[in-house]
Amino acid sequence: MRNRPKENAPPAGAPRNVELLKDAERLRDEVWELRETIAGLNGILDSRRDVVFRVDDTGTITFANTRFGAVTGIEPQAAIGLPAARCLETIGLSWPLERAGPKADHDGRMPVKTVAGRRWFDWEVIPWRGDGPAALAFHIIGRDVTESKRLEDASTKARAQAEAENAAKSHFLATMSHEIRTPLNGILGMAGLLLKTRLSAEQTTYARALKSSGEGLLRLIDDILDFSKIEAGRLELEKEPVDIRHLVRSIVELLSSRADEKSLGFAWRVVPDVPETVDADPVRLRQIIVNLVGNALKFTETRGVAVSVSTQKDMMEIRVQDTGPGIPQGAAGRIFNDFEQADNGLARKHGGAGLGLAISKRLAEALDGDLTVESEPGHGAVFRLVLPLNGKAAQPCPEKARASGAVIATTSAIEAQTLAGILHDHGVDTAVIAQDDIKEDADFATHAILLADAAAADAILENMGPDAVAATHRAIVMLRPCERDRIERFAKAGFSPYLIRPVRTETLIKAVAGDFDSQGGKMSNLYDDRAVTPTRPPGTTGPRPGNGTSFNILLAEDDPVNALLARALLEREGHEVVVAHNGSEAIDIFSSSDPENFDLVLMDMHMPKVDGLTAARAIRAMASGADVPIVALTANAFAEDRKRCIDAGMNDHLVKPLDEERLHETLNHWVRPRAPKQKAADCEASNPHL
Repeated sequence: MRNRPKENAPPAGAPRNVELLKDAERLRDEVWELRETIAGLNGILDSRRDVVFRVDDTGTITFANTRFGAVTGIEPQAAIGLPAARCLETIGLSWPLERAGPKADHDGRMPVKTVAGRRWFDWEVIPWRGDGPAALAFHIIGRDVTESKRLEDASTKARAQAEAENAAKSHFLATMSHEIRTPLNGILGMAGLLLKTRLSAEQTTYARALKSSGEGLLRLIDDILDFSKIEAGRLELEKEPVDIRHLVRSIVELLSSRADEKSLGFAWRVVPDVPETVDADPVRLRQIIVNLVGNALKFTETRGVAVSVSTQKDMMEIRVQDTGPGIPQGAAGRIFNDFEQADNGLARKHGGAGLGLAISKRLAEALDGDLTVESEPGHGAVFRLVLPLNGKAAQPCPEKARASGAVIATTSAIEAQTLAGILHDHGVDTAVIAQDDIKEDADFATHAILLADAAAADAILENMGPDAVAATHRAIVMLRPCERDRIERFAKAGFSPYLIRPVRTETLIKAVAGDFDSQGGKMSNLYDDRAVTPTRPPGTTGPRPGNGTSFNILLAEDDPVNALLARALLEREGHEVVVAHNGSEAIDIFSSSDPENFDLVLMDMHMPKVDGLTAARAIRAMASGADVPIVALTANAFAEDRKRCIDAGMNDHLVKPLDEERLHETLNHWVRPRAPKQKAADCEASNPHL
């Protein structure tokens, strides 16, 4: 008999059915949760301002958000199942979307013809269910960038307009610079020539005032040009090794005449461990130092100005100290601002546009350095220019001078202190005595060397007599160039040698060491052209002393005043000059002359018929013009103008107003002496163009 199943027992298949029911329930929950998730995600996508839609591998839209409908005008549900190409065609696009092409901008953005008008969208295509073009589906996201595109276009337009305005301003300034410099060259040049003729005292005063006013106008023009270039962001700097000793010496000697006019002490010192060269823009570095020293001389009425160069760790410090009135409290912070001065009142003593220090400050920062000032009213000012040394090695210590000690007697304490510092650098113990302390009981005999300026030397001779000079081991007198006529008197009193102020370090050390020729008070084994070169009497012509070389020069200049000036300056040097009135004449004269006839060509840039650049290229193209030096003579002062001249085949660039010394240096630098030849004057007499 079979066993009966227990009452209420589940059927044999019941456990499996229960599990299936549970799985089905779980799947229903998961499907519901998935639908909720999808609905939530779609809600998020619908709430976004981006266009979002999905395309399968057949190019059919399988999803589109609300923003898609707002942009295309096609309801999202109606778009599902439609070809993507058809929907995109309504807004001016095609499928597949390409981020490059005639419609796209440089960033891949494309314009869209929406129901609200033309808009710009940035499109992103994301492969889904696969990679690359072979993917089974793609998500496409389009972001409206119309506003940023508008702002970018406006910025680009504004930048282009600003650049155009800056270019126009620069062109205007360059043109004005040329047009102002051209007559200014004639004014300054003729005033300079006039001062070299025999004039009455009254006429000399008027001519000097004319020249001084012209030079002031020239400095203002240069400042305005530099300021405009900095404002326009067109300041271009070059870095090359700069001999800082030679640079400072040349600046001090260039500006020494201003110190002489005020009877100021003026000295310079470069500490021995300063590197031989520093990396900087030589033109801009010179401009800063000239500006600082020029300002110091301008505002100082008594005592003097000193320039010193030293090192502080990995920086070089150029220090310009004066004994002027100082800077009023509260003004030191604004003197580096544009068009600002320490004294802006109507009763100010010194004029100026207030640009020099502002430009110098910006140039110092452009050179990776800084420019600062320290001052107290009534106690002068100290300007400090700090520049990086960029790993430049320090100089070794100099050899000690062969002297046990020295005393410096001078009317300028700041000059005496600077000279004492130089002697200390070379191992010479130095004492300084003021002119007021030069009395009968003053004792110089205990000091090996006496170094005195002209005023102090006069005081020594007057109060103590020649015996006091004879009691010293050596007595050296320091004279200004205008005091050369007193050399014989001081030599008879026992002073020998003499030094020209501002004193050069090398001549000072050699004089203290006794390396000189006492006869006539002149140095031996030294090169100080200021000390041994006599000045030319007014009204004389001919080559400079010690030169004796006459050059044949072709001068191309269309302005009659400037042509007259340049010709006069050259003929005063003893040179022969042929004048061409435009570039075409210059080409004809050069091509029809003997190949060896001209030693140098001076070429103006702006001339009628044929400009100077074209004429220079034409001369360079001739067999006879391949090696002749060509120097631009122009009122264009920008660096790019110099580059244009060099690119045209010229050798150098002289800026108007023409400086006689610079012209002389340029001629001697570029012209090589050669055997005598036919004079250019013969060519001029026979040339039909003249």
